[in-house]
Formats: sequence, C-alpha cells, structure tokens
Amino acid sequence: MTITLEIDDPLASILQTTAASRQLTASELAHQLLANALGEDGDEWSVLNRRRIELVRKGNREGLSPEESGELQQLQDAADQRLEQGDLQLLDQLNRFRTEVEKLPLRESTSS
Repeated sequence: MTITLEIDDPLASILQTTAASRQLTASELAHQLLANALGEDGDEWSVLNRRRIELVRKGNREGLSPEESGELQQLQDAADQRLEQGDLQLLDQLNRFRTEVEKLPLRESTSS
C-alpha cells in the first residue's frame, strides 16, 4: 500500500535539508522517521540487540569463533547506524535551539 502525505512548506524544507545532510532522499528519510516513530523495527532490533549483547558477554568470558566475531561486527555496525540516526536528530534539534537562542536579545549584566 502506498500513502501520500501532504506537509507544509516549512516542514518539507526541513525534511529535504535533513535528508540531504544524511545523503538520503526526502522519501527515504520520511520512511525511516515514520518506521522509528511507529516502532516498526523495534521488535526486530530488540532481538538483534539481545544477540549482540550475548556475543559481547561471550567474547569477554571465553572468546568468539570467527563466525561469531563476524556476526558481532555486523551487529555492532547496525547498532552504530541506529545510534548515528538518533545523534543526527539530536544535533538537528540542538542547532534549532541554538538558532532560537541567538535570536534572543542580549541582556545587560547588572553586577555591581
């Protein structure tokens, strides 16, 4: 099923700018954001993350086979990618806050 959403110009501009900064199309970014917001990948990620933690613990206790090391690396890469998405969203929000703060009038210091 395909759904078409209409969004206003300011939000569309933010979506396009953010997508470009992540080297994605606006559609790809919108899909990622909606999937994250709706928890579409939450259950799958929980299973994968539990396996990642299992492998880290096993590696610390007794070591990993070459296959397990490869699997752990793939899971670590996936975790890094997930965290990077969140980090980029936080940085975008921080930049919006910074822009708003810079618009505030300066207050004179009243120290004596």
